Amino acid sequence: VLFNEYEVIYRDLYEVINSYINMYTHPEELKSTYIYMGKEKTIIRKATLSSLMSDICDSIFSKTPIINNEVINRDELTTITINSRNKIIAGLLRNNLEKNLGLTGFGQDVSIMRSTLLRTGVVVENNEGVKIQLKPEDIYINNMLGEIIDFIIETGRTGRKSFDVLYNKLISQENHIGLRKGVIPIYLAAVIHVYKNEVVIFDQHGEVPLNVDVIIEINTNPSDFFLAYLDWNPEKEEYIYNLEYIFKDYLIEN
Repeated sequence: VLFNEYEVIYRDLYEVINSYINMYTHPEELKSTYIYMGKEKTIIRKATLSSLMSDICDSIFSKTPIINNEVINRDELTTITINSRNKIIAGLLRNNLEKNLGLTGFGQDVSIMRSTLLRTGVVVENNEGVKIQLKPEDIYINNMLGEIIDFIIETGRTGRKSFDVLYNKLISQENHIGLRKGVIPIYLAAVIHVYKNEVVIFDQHGEVPLNVDVIIEINTNPSDFFLAYLDWNPEKEEYIYNLEYIFKDYLIEN
């Protein structure tokens, strides 16, 4: 009996809320006044309202990259999509990139990889192999990657920085990019692949390994993680190279 009463209350509230929202989404009913930039707009057709909203979005998020995959291009992902994204990130963090980042078949992971990396020109595959292109022809992707690169380079001048600084630039309307959090780890991993020998990531307790789990944790709580840029000179590079050669039999490939 109690369950049936809840169902009645739910339906009543649903109708009330739906009716309230409809006043604003159905201008033909003439129940709403629309004001934009301090001026009242004459809107009596839904098409006119949609056009105005599109113009507002184009103005505020004028630098948003076009990523044609609604499964990944969102803030909240399903468990299946998260697993697919993690496979892509793992492929990007390997020292040597594989064709299709090591993915096979026609699954969701391959679809996301193609939409976010191959079709945008970030991952290039040719006779010379597979490489990351940090300056693709797509101006919006180029600009977005540039923000990540600038964040890394800037830490070399000012010292370690919180990833929160980067995320604010990629997400907030002030920078006009408006990137969804679902895709950020992929592009962050792509840039870090190129700079992996020059960057170190820290959390509140110290240095952390560069792996899929850390990239995902950064995406969840960017203010808890920091990046530092290692400005290697030729002498330091040669020293590390020699150490790597001496202990090569004991190194574990990521």
